[in-house]
Formats: sequence, C-alpha cells, structure tokens
Amino acid sequence: MKLQDFTVKARLYFLIALAVLTMATIELLALQDQRKELYAASNEKVKTLVEAAHTMVEGFSLQAKSGTLNTEEAQKIALAAIQTMRYADGEYFFVFNYDAVALANGGDASVIGKNLSSVTTEDGTPVFKNMANLGRQGKVDGTFTYRWPKAGYKEPKEKISYVKVMPEWGWVIGSGDYTFEIEEIFWDGVTHAAIQLVVALVVMVAIAMAIARSILDPLDQVTRVMKEVASGDLRVRVNLNSKDELGAMSRSVDSTLQVFQDLVFMITSSANQLHGSAEELAATAEQTSAGIRRQSDETDLLSTAMNEMAATVQEVARSANASAEATNAADNEADKGNHEVEDTIEKITHVTAPRPFGRGFQLLRQQPARGRIYASLHWQEPTVLRPVV
Repeated sequence: MKLQDFTVKARLYFLIALAVLTMATIELLALQDQRKELYAASNEKVKTLVEAAHTMVEGFSLQAKSGTLNTEEAQKIALAAIQTMRYADGEYFFVFNYDAVALANGGDASVIGKNLSSVTTEDGTPVFKNMANLGRQGKVDGTFTYRWPKAGYKEPKEKISYVKVMPEWGWVIGSGDYTFEIEEIFWDGVTHAAIQLVVALVVMVAIAMAIARSILDPLDQVTRVMKEVASGDLRVRVNLNSKDELGAMSRSVDSTLQVFQDLVFMITSSANQLHGSAEELAATAEQTSAGIRRQSDETDLLSTAMNEMAATVQEVARSANASAEATNAADNEADKGNHEVEDTIEKITHVTAPRPFGRGFQLLRQQPARGRIYASLHWQEPTVLRPVV
C-alpha cells in the first residue's frame, strides 16, 4: 500500500497522530527517566543518611576504644541518639544485632528488645532477618526493597531500606524511605502529560482541519470544475485567487480551459465551414450524378441502338450468305448447263462431220459473266459446221 492511496485529510491526520505519538513517547520516556532518577535519589539519600549515622556510631566506638567512654555507655549514647534522629517526612533509623533483635527503632519504640527474625512482609519475606544476616555473612552493606505499613494508609506501601554493618559492636544500622510517592509522582506526571497531550492533540487537530480545508476545498473546487468540463462545459473556471501552490494550479487550469475553449471555437468554426463546403460538394456531386445518370441512360439507348444495328447487320449478313449460296447454286447449274451444251455440240459435230455444207451454220457459244449461257446461230460461208469452243 502506497502513501498516495490515502486521501490528503487522512495523511494529515496520520501526521498529527504520529506527532502526538512521538510526543507521548518522549514524555513517557522522560517520566521514566525521572522515576529512575527519583529512585536513585531516594537510594542515595538513605545511603547517605545511614552512612552519617554509621559514622556517628563509629565515633562513639572510638571513644570507647580510647577509654573516654566505656563500651556499654557508648552504646547507650549511640542508641539514644539514633532513636531520636528523624528526616524527611518522619523517617527514622533502626539498629539490629546479628540475631535480628531490635536495639533501636525510631518509628516504633515498642519493638525494642524483641527478636524480629520471624517478622515477614505481606509476601512472606523475613526482611529483618535478612538484614541481620549481612553481619554473619561478612558483608558490609545491603539494599532491600519491600512493602511495609505506613501511618495514615490502610495498605502497605513500597519501601527501600539501606543497612550498613558495624562489626565492632555486631550491629546493623539502617533506615528506609517509602518510594510509593515516587510512583505517585510518576503517575501524576503521566496524567499531566496525558492532559497536555490531549490539549495539544485538540489544538493540532483544529489546526490540521483548518489546513485540510485550505487544501481540500480548492481541490474539491478543481474536481467539480473538471467534472463539468468532462461533461462538455468549457465555460466554467476555478477562480482561486490564493497566493499558494493551489492558487497557481488554479490559474494554470483556468488558462488551459481558456485555450481549450478557443480551440474548440476555432474547430467549430472550421467544422461549420467544412459543413457548408460539404453541402456544396454534395450538391455538385448530385448534379454530377444526375448528369452521369442521363449519360448512362443515353448510353443505354445507344447500346440498344447498336444492338439493333448489330442484329440488322447479322440479318444482312445472313441474307448475303443466302444470296452467295444462291449465286453458287446458279453457277453450279450454269456449269452443268454448259457441260450439257458442250456435250450436245460435240454430238452435233460428230453427226454432221462427213457431210459438207455449201453454206452452213456455225454454232457459236458464248459464256458471258454471271454464269449465264447464250447460244446463236448465224449464217456463214464455210462448208462445214465446226464447233466453236
């Protein structure tokens, strides 16, 4: 899926959501860092105070070693001082021996002298026994996190304690600080951050909507204009006078539409002229077609006349052929008659040959043209009749 598949409004809202998410992430990380710093500060505070108390007790221990105070008196003075020490919101110090017997407890003096090794937290952890065991384990100090009742609250609250071992007297000196307030501070910060983010989100959404309208309204106007153009109306215009990119695009669209309108007008005029020329050409073509039809009719008449003439010629040819056949027949008959005449003349000549005539007739034969035979007898002086061929 590409970014172009989303609308401009969706992309703007996505940008706002991304900005808000980034702000929320940064704010949450900042709050977490703040919480870590508060925990670290609390640990460091408790550690510093416990070390201060430990240093004070060591001072009394040194006095006992130097003989200024005996050990029991020095311990009593040290425990009394620790019992009365307070800091912050009533936080106190406590001292255990290695058997988890409470030697001092500024929060509850009633537990002094009691063995607290069997006392556990709500999850069953013997926290005081674990503190006392540091001395037996040869460790110098330790940090413990647990839940412990706090005055004014019904449920136990999270507390972090730091203890330091004083091997000279077999003591474990410590103090604790409730850290639930750090969590309250953290969640208060989360709440304030959420409120700030909501306010920022509302403002950003309002600004984004205004920006979206400034972008989408011109785009919608351009879309409507282009739809009307697509339907065939080139007279519409976008008419945006803004100085941004959308205004420049609007002016370009209007200029393009004006060019298209002028072009269509020119094409329409040319089409009208072409239509008139086409009508004139059609009229000329119709006249030409009429002339061609007349010529075709005349050609048909001429063809008919030529056919009739051809028929007449054929008839004449047949008559000529018949005349030629009759002429040939007459020639044949004439030849036949000629032969018969010659035979007759020969016969006559044969019959009359021994008898001389004083005066006789000469039989003449002439064969004129056209196959006709003419014979004549005329008087002649010769004494014999001879055939003339």
